[in-house]
This record gives sequence, structure tokens and C-alpha cells, in this order.
Amino acid sequence: MYIAKFKFSDFERFREGIGHKFSMIPQNWSTVVSGLLISAFVSWELTILVLMITLIVFIMSYISARLGTTSEQREQERYGKASAVAEQALSALKTVISFGGEPSTIESYNKELEAGMSLAIKRIKTFASAEACRIFIMYISYGAILWFGCQLLLRHNILAGSIFTVNRFSKLTWIRVTTILTF
Repeated sequence: MYIAKFKFSDFERFREGIGHKFSMIPQNWSTVVSGLLISAFVSWELTILVLMITLIVFIMSYISARLGTTSEQREQERYGKASAVAEQALSALKTVISFGGEPSTIESYNKELEAGMSLAIKRIKTFASAEACRIFIMYISYGAILWFGCQLLLRHNILAGSIFTVNRFSKLTWIRVTTILTF
């Protein structure tokens, strides 16, 4: 009975985690594709600019997600080592106390915790820098789209509303691309 309950709870946890992600990925991809198609229909010149900028945003988001994942794994390994030190000390508590090993055990535990904390701080700084760069690129791109759109408007190639339509769909595209990368 216990084994069946254990397997069911693992399956339920797996279903909860995967079920949500599988439904979100097609939704995000369809938003990206439809946004680009509508933008191309409204103004293909602006859409080409959006595609170039989307590639840059995609690369920045990918780098940010990759750095965060690898750094978090290293951080968890360090915290695991600290946990192992604590578990070892608690399992042999009488031995540690009788030989006066508390200071060295505490020092070893604190050393592992500090290493994990320094990795966490580095990860947060790296993520914040990458996110700041990505947001900076996005706002620069909004300006580039508006500037290029105004140039097209002055040449009577597009209407004013087309600029805002393409700009809005580019924002949706970038948000969905970043969301896809987090899965």
C-alpha cells in the first residue's frame, strides 16, 4: 500500500510540473508566430527590424537563463556540502563533543555556507546585469522602431497606427520569447 501511494504522489508531482509547461509552450510559440505574421502584414519593413532585434533579445535571454541555471547548480552543490557537514556532526554528536570538535565543525560548516552565499550573490549580480542589458536593448529597440516607423511615415509608406501595431506586437513577441526560455 505504501509503495502505491509513494508512486502515485511522485506521478502526481510530475504531472503538475509537466502539465502546466506543456500547455504554455504552444501558447507562447503561437503568440510569437501570430505576432510576427500580423506585424509582417501591417508593415514588412518594420517587421524585419523587429526580427533583428528579437534575435538580440533572444540571445540575451538565453545567456541570462543559462548563466542562472549553471550558477544555481554550483550554489546548490555548496549548500549540499554544508548540509553534509551538519549531518555528519549531528550523527556523531557524542564523538564531536567528547573530542572538542565543535569549533572545527562550526568553522567547516560556516566555510561551506559562505561559499554558497558568495555564489548566490554572484548569480544575482550576473542575472541583474543580464536583465538590465536585456531591458536596455528592448527600450533602445522601441526607440529604433518608432524612429524607423516615422521615417516610413514621412515617405508615406505606412500609416501612423501601423507603427504602434508593430511596436505592440514586438513587445508581445519579446515577452513570449523570454517566457519560452524560462521553461
